[in-house]
Amino acid sequence: MTEDGPRDEGVLTPEELALEHDSVAELGENRFLVRSEGDASPERALPDGRGGHDHATPRVGDTPEPHAVDIALKVDGEVARYRTSSNDVREVFAELLTWYATQLDADLSPEETLRLMLEHADLER
Repeated sequence: MTEDGPRDEGVLTPEELALEHDSVAELGENRFLVRSEGDASPERALPDGRGGHDHATPRVGDTPEPHAVDIALKVDGEVARYRTSSNDVREVFAELLTWYATQLDADLSPEETLRLMLEHADLER
C-alpha cells in the first residue's frame, strides 16, 4: 500500500496503531483494543473487574434489571472495571461502594475507606 494508493479494507496505518489514536482503547496494563472502524471506547468490560471485553455481556442499558452500573476506575495507573445490576437499587449501590472502596485500599475495610472518603470529601459544591 502506498500513501497515494487505495487503502485495503481493514488494514490499519501505523498512525492508526499509535496508542494515542482515537481507534485505540486501553483495556488494562499493556492491553489495548484497536478497532479498524468506529469508536474504541470499551463498552463491555468483564463483570469480574478485569479489563477486557465480554461480547456475550449486554450493554448496561440492555440489562433486564431496572438498576445497573458499569464503571471503570483508574488508581495509581491501574484500571479496574466493575459491572452489576439488580431489581434493588440499594443492592447495586452497596455493591458499587464496596467494590470502589476495595479498589482504593485493600488493607482497610470498605466501611473504613468510605468513612475516610466522606470525612474528607467536599460535598457542598
